[in-house]
Amino acid sequence: MTDDDSRESKDFDERLKALREKLDDDAGSARSGGGNQPASSSVGGRIAADFIAGIVGGALLGYVLDWWLGTSPWLLVIFLLLGFGSGVVNSYRSAKRASESGEQ
Repeated sequence: MTDDDSRESKDFDERLKALREKLDDDAGSARSGGGNQPASSSVGGRIAADFIAGIVGGALLGYVLDWWLGTSPWLLVIFLLLGFGSGVVNSYRSAKRASESGEQ
């Protein structure tokens, strides 16, 4: 029974070692540019989230201020435009930061 356990343990250790080597190889190729797709899509998602968050944040703030002050729809329109501008600026900054760090 001890021989069986030691053989299973050796087999497990060999498989674990092979898996670790494969994972190290995959991680190395991703860092060297072989796996560029996930980095590009995450940068695109970040840029889109910055843009959408600016617009939604501005619209929400304008809506709440309009409701509170009773100036409907003027503050909603103003803050929606300010949110759009903020989204554009934040998206530009994210894209510039990504291109400078080489994440493309």
